[in-house]
This record gives sequence, structure tokens and C-alpha cells, in this order.
Amino acid sequence: MSNQTTGVNKLLLLSTLLLMSFGIVVVYTACTQHAIKMGLPPEYYLKKHCIMVLVSLLVMLFAAKIDYSVWKKFSRVIFGAGCALTVYCLIFGKAHLGAKRWVDFGFFQLQPSEVLKFGLIVMVAVKLSEAGSEIK
Repeated sequence: MSNQTTGVNKLLLLSTLLLMSFGIVVVYTACTQHAIKMGLPPEYYLKKHCIMVLVSLLVMLFAAKIDYSVWKKFSRVIFGAGCALTVYCLIFGKAHLGAKRWVDFGFFQLQPSEVLKFGLIVMVAVKLSEAGSEIK
């Protein structure tokens, strides 16, 4: 289902857009009352989520333009950065409800597990591609 001229898998793109749209609806319906209780406009969380969805789409489009060999080249760096951030979080992370899950960089917060998750996916893909026909 891939278009040879653009390299875009249309089914995957459609699935992603549908899931993002569903997420927007769920956030709106689930958070409207909470926003009102907190003294915020009913659309507060909807607007915030829509901004994050747009940023995510831009990141997705940017990442899709990067050649796979670049991901392969930096797979160990990405995985290592995820591991390092996880250890950093254990030591210096921001505690919330008794768990340290977030690293605060001042202008944004990051959950190291997300970097580690991406790094693991890229690393496994590289290892599987290197194994090639040896996998049975």
C-alpha cells in the first residue's frame, strides 16, 4: 500500500490520522468537566492537545524524510541517550505521586522512557536487518 513516488504508506498515514482524531475527541469529552472545575475554559485541554497533535504531525513528517540509513547510523546513540536519560531521571527526576518519571529541562519536560522506547525500536530494527536471512 506504499506509493513508490512518495514512499508514503497511505494506510499507515490514514490509521495515524484517524487515531489522532479519535484522541482529540476523547480528550475533549473526558476533560471538559475537569477544566471547568479547575476554573479554566472548557476547551483548554482540547486546545493544548491539538497543539501537541500538530507538533507531533510536524515531527512525524520531518522524521519520515530522514533516510533510514541515518536512523541506522545513530541507533546506538539514540538508545544510549535513552538509557542515560533514564538513569538521570532516577537521580535528578521530578517526583510526582511518589514516582520519578519526568526530567524537567526548564522550557519543557521529557519522559525518558519515551526516548528509550524509540531507541529500542530503532536498535531492534537495525539488529534484525543485520541478521537478515539468519532469522528463522
